[in-house]
Formats: sequence, C-alpha cells, structure tokens
Amino acid sequence: MIHRQRLNGPRDVHLGPQLAFEALLTAYAAVSALLLARLVLLSLSVHPNIWSGHVVYAVTAPLVVPFTVFPGATRHVLGEATLPDLTAVAILALLPLAESARRRAGPGRS
Repeated sequence: MIHRQRLNGPRDVHLGPQLAFEALLTAYAAVSALLLARLVLLSLSVHPNIWSGHVVYAVTAPLVVPFTVFPGATRHVLGEATLPDLTAVAILALLPLAESARRRAGPGRS
C-alpha cells in the first residue's frame, strides 16, 4: 500500500518554488537540446525531407523566426546554419551566465 506523505511544517514552504524551478530548468534543457540539435543538423546539411531533420526543424522554427527580420538573416554561416540559428543558440547559452551574474550580485546590489 502506498502511503501519502503529509506536507506540514516550515520545511514544506519551499516545495512550490523548488518544483517551479525544476520545471523551468527541464524546459530550458529541452529547448536548448532541440536548438543544438537544429544547429548540428544544419551544419551537417541534413535535408528537411529526412524525418529527424523535419521534426527538429519544425519544432524549433518558431524559436528562430523572430531573428529572421534582421539584416543578413539569410547568410549561411556554418553549413546550412544561418545567422538566426546561431543567434538563438547564443542567447540560450548566455541565459545561465546572466542568471549567475544576477544571483552573484545578490539582493539590492543590481
């Protein structure tokens, strides 16, 4: 028989924020993995007719589309990867750095 654990006391107050943080971290990791997969597939010139390329390109296209309005967006930089593809990966790579700097500054020091 499975017993449900009761959540009582001051230690359980942090359960909600911790769960939210874990969910956001998991979503960030999934999006980062998909964008890195897109970058690898584009740099290897994997055609969208191949099912894996089609799935990754279709899922990550909404993340890259906002960067296509900038000049030079159609220029191929690395294989078939364009500037918007590299920009999306760079922004996702810099997010943990920005969060780390914000936490290091501490409250009231920003």
